[in-house]
Amino acid sequence: MIEIEDFGITEYSFSISGHRKRYNLTTVLHLFGEKFCRGLEAAWRRAATFKAGDTAHGYFKKLRLLLQGLGAAGSLGKDEVATRVFQTLQGGRTPTQKDWQHVTNEFLRVMGDVDDRSLTISTKRKVRDKYVEAARSALNWLVDAGFLPAVQMRQRTASKFSTESGTDSLASLLYKAGRLDLTNKTELEASNEFIATNAKALAELRSCYVAEFLSEYENFQRGQVFLGEQPKMSIDKFEAIILRRPGDRIGNPIFGVEIGLSDGDLFSVIIRYYKDVYHNSRDIVFGLKKFQKLVAWAGGHAHLQSFIEATTKALNAAFHIILIDTGLNAQPTKDLGEDPYVGTSKRGRRQIATIAEKKNRAGGKEVIPTSIDHDLCAQSRRPMDIIFQG
Repeated sequence: MIEIEDFGITEYSFSISGHRKRYNLTTVLHLFGEKFCRGLEAAWRRAATFKAGDTAHGYFKKLRLLLQGLGAAGSLGKDEVATRVFQTLQGGRTPTQKDWQHVTNEFLRVMGDVDDRSLTISTKRKVRDKYVEAARSALNWLVDAGFLPAVQMRQRTASKFSTESGTDSLASLLYKAGRLDLTNKTELEASNEFIATNAKALAELRSCYVAEFLSEYENFQRGQVFLGEQPKMSIDKFEAIILRRPGDRIGNPIFGVEIGLSDGDLFSVIIRYYKDVYHNSRDIVFGLKKFQKLVAWAGGHAHLQSFIEATTKALNAAFHIILIDTGLNAQPTKDLGEDPYVGTSKRGRRQIATIAEKKNRAGGKEVIPTSIDHDLCAQSRRPMDIIFQG
């Protein structure tokens, strides 16, 4: 039985302006003491004041649950690291990164395991996953507020006995392919290795998408140069030459020389003609067969499109970069409108809709947070901006 010290006060709760529910720390007070609660309150105020109240309160409840488990384990003294972290937090100090990672991942594992009822009795994997996600978010808020050290935290965890199917993580795929060896490791060591491998794989995947996006963007920049230069041959003259030329003489290795153009100049005029066909509805007077030979000589439809406008390849790369950078949350990204701008320009600046602006919950009912990102400078010309231009 755990003996509770008399801390002078028996209840502890606080409120944040604009949040309709109070934050109750009474159970945490009885374990960690008033000094810890005062520090946690100050940090949570810094972290949550400008967040949506319902979201902040939901995260806080899962954080409190995790702290109760840590406090109980630390008080019993059966886990040396948990006891050390518990005593450190009781004294109002910050635990070491190594110790904090140990206890964080251990209690997130317990919270996510449907076969462990020590923190919650729910046997539904999706419910447990939500608990883990909310607790992780709360801990990250406290890291941002400077209250806790930053550590790698485990993701959602399905029970090994669960029959529900889910999407494999990159680390899971590597494990199944025999490229992630977790033998002879403790559960915590295996968990940390799994998390680190998944993070590394995501970083590698992101670098591939960035390279793909930049390649498309470089083509787009070159295309703007081609389209802005004075052409060596007008489109009408080029069309007349192709119309008179036999089909078997189009696209051969000396095709450009035969019509008086270098390969670069020929490519430039094909881009112009291609744009005129698809953007200005120009008729292909010399026939589709000759047109397809011109397109093939220039590298194909997708290659030509990349010199004129954003391609599906570039959009796919940009979309997945955003997903990776925002925690693989696809729905808010899909919900972004075609026009990112909100309202009118004010003193040369525009407000934009961001991924964090809206959340869809409760059967599609919209929840607007208390703060959104603002201010995209009108002069901004970053590569990612080009993707969303028409």
